[in-house]
Amino acid sequence: MEAYPGKESYVEPHIHQGSRAVLEFQRQFWGPPPIYKDVLKEYRTPEEYVGHWMNDLPSPALVIRKEILEANCKAWLVAVQENSASFRADLKVLKTTPITKMMLGGGKHKAVMVSSISEIYGIMPLLKEGLIDDVLWGVPFGGSPIAAFKRLAEQVKLTVVVDHEIHLETLNQIALESEANQMRRWPVLVRVDRGAPAIDRLNQLLEFLAENEGLELCGFYCEATELYGPLQPPDTPESLIKQQMESVMAAAQLVGDHTSLILSIEATTSDDLAYHLSRPLPSLWKLEYRSGSFAVNDLQRVSRSLATTDDIAMSVLAKECSTYGDRREVLIDAGAVALSRETSEKFPGFGTVADRQPWYVGRLTQEQGILVTDDNGPHSSFPPSAVSLLAQNAGVTAGAYDCYYVVGGRRDTVLEVWHRWSEW
Repeated sequence: MEAYPGKESYVEPHIHQGSRAVLEFQRQFWGPPPIYKDVLKEYRTPEEYVGHWMNDLPSPALVIRKEILEANCKAWLVAVQENSASFRADLKVLKTTPITKMMLGGGKHKAVMVSSISEIYGIMPLLKEGLIDDVLWGVPFGGSPIAAFKRLAEQVKLTVVVDHEIHLETLNQIALESEANQMRRWPVLVRVDRGAPAIDRLNQLLEFLAENEGLELCGFYCEATELYGPLQPPDTPESLIKQQMESVMAAAQLVGDHTSLILSIEATTSDDLAYHLSRPLPSLWKLEYRSGSFAVNDLQRVSRSLATTDDIAMSVLAKECSTYGDRREVLIDAGAVALSRETSEKFPGFGTVADRQPWYVGRLTQEQGILVTDDNGPHSSFPPSAVSLLAQNAGVTAGAYDCYYVVGGRRDTVLEVWHRWSEW
């Protein structure tokens, strides 16, 4: 069947890649859906919004304020330098090339942590540019990443986090079967529990490592997953980094201070980057700090006093659909898909209206949200027809978007469009 006129120029910029495939199939056999025929001229690619006011964007849209992002990254990198700290950028929050470069200081730091295949393929151009030379797969793996491991390992040092014999068996087999790198020793970090490492369990893994020539112990890895949910007393952000440090050191002592080891822990604020200065380590041990959320921040970090709302660089643009004056509510076009259902301890609801914090997203459906307020005073005003919503969790919220609109200047003009490594 002959394609319809204008096919080559027809674009739906905000449709997910999987949906594009379905629409392409429909166009090939039936032509474009009727609803599109009269409005094709109104569609724009994301890049066509560059130079426009932020409120002109189709909503919901994910917006990055460039000045805040740059300031956050600069402050973090200054703290890394001042404390002579070893830093590894965690890429899972926003998964995009420009922010990755910014977090690494344009190549000053070259170590990253990835946790999905999309991140592995997303950083390939940066590997070729020489901006990254050390990659850590930061979660115990299943079967899906193995093919990507093989490809990436041919180009760069790839270290893998493990916490079970099956991980070690798989990596050992890959190493021994590799034709490109015969008898390659696969570097691993052994994951340890925060607070109370299971010593017997660690000894079993260390024994397995010693017996298999395709594996190389590079160190130990600990994380503070409690930072992503309500903290339970007596936990505090300060106690979590202390407990991580104690856990990796206890594990390292099983190996001894005569072996070179990386002790990798999760940092939450730039103040954490000085922790190693108060805890002298054996000369062959190196403490490594991992972080990524510092670049954009979110309400969960503000809730834990790890940042302020002025440090939040990411927001979701949403627009008013209807207003209900009698019950002081506003219907907006951003729902659970656009915002997520993440919450925090100090900020109610699923997102807060920037500069109008009494207003927040109190209820959600899949595609819509309801703005509510606890301020029912006679002088409290309704929010404007277009609002910027501060997200509770930046990484979860950003996952719904294929691209980010970067804004700056007095009128929040769209400066650039950054595309996300969207696939799993």
